[in-house]
Amino acid sequence: FTGGNSKNGPEYLFRRLLKTAGLELIPVKQEIPRIHKFLLHTSNGKTREIRTVSLIAPSGAANRAVGSIPAYKAQKSRNPSYTTLDFRAEQYRAFF
Repeated sequence: FTGGNSKNGPEYLFRRLLKTAGLELIPVKQEIPRIHKFLLHTSNGKTREIRTVSLIAPSGAANRAVGSIPAYKAQKSRNPSYTTLDFRAEQYRAFF
């Protein structure tokens, strides 16, 4: 997901859908990128663990959010030419 859990964002709508099915997202990792999981019971009696990843939105508006993240601030202090786009690219690279 991108854009966090803001109202009408993909993660928000997914959480609502899970709730109607009696499921919930369980936090696995709270640092950015946030990772959650839920348990899906299949028709053959098995249970699957599904993980979701919440990434920072690629929009320009998200630059303010990125600028306040301690990991970004630390990297920026080490390398003044480091940008919010660099931070997001590093974050996305691990999952795409």
